[in-house]
Amino acid sequence: MPPARPHEYHQGWRSDLPDVLTTLRQTVRWMVAAALFAMMVITCVDVVGRYVVNRPFPGSAELVQYLMVTTIFVALPVVTLRGEHISISLIESALGPGGKRLQRSLVCFTSSLIVGMLCHRFWVHAQMLAENRDVIGFLNLPVAPAAYLASVFSGLTSLVLIAMALAELSGNGSLGAQDQDQGGGKLE
Repeated sequence: MPPARPHEYHQGWRSDLPDVLTTLRQTVRWMVAAALFAMMVITCVDVVGRYVVNRPFPGSAELVQYLMVTTIFVALPVVTLRGEHISISLIESALGPGGKRLQRSLVCFTSSLIVGMLCHRFWVHAQMLAENRDVIGFLNLPVAPAAYLASVFSGLTSLVLIAMALAELSGNGSLGAQDQDQGGGKLE
């Protein structure tokens, strides 16, 4: 049995939280990488089929659309947690440390409300799509699962933003800062 880390004695269940977050982030990264790879393969096969043998890949556009929704919305909570959005700092340089924390927490809370509203709208729209049994294109793929996926991952993103705002207010900083080896996408 490996020795316990020093902080495990006083944090209880919270000591495993970074490990769980790391595992979830890695799982999401692999899911997104697989979706991107599948989009690349489908597009290449479609282009070669269309222009070399005059037989395009049937349903390639619909599959790429599904994979695009998967790529964007599954990655959104992790991108948010790691702070990898492109952001422009207009007033941050004029604020002190407390003002910066307050500003970041307000941005996170506001973003959480907006993404939470998107989550709700996606869910309502997904229910309508499911009731109407809407499908897309050649393969007759149902549209509702993609809208439900967008809703669920928007909801997760909203929760991540709330947690980040609370962490900023408490002075703990960014939740995703533990493994930011590549940095965020800030424009200063």
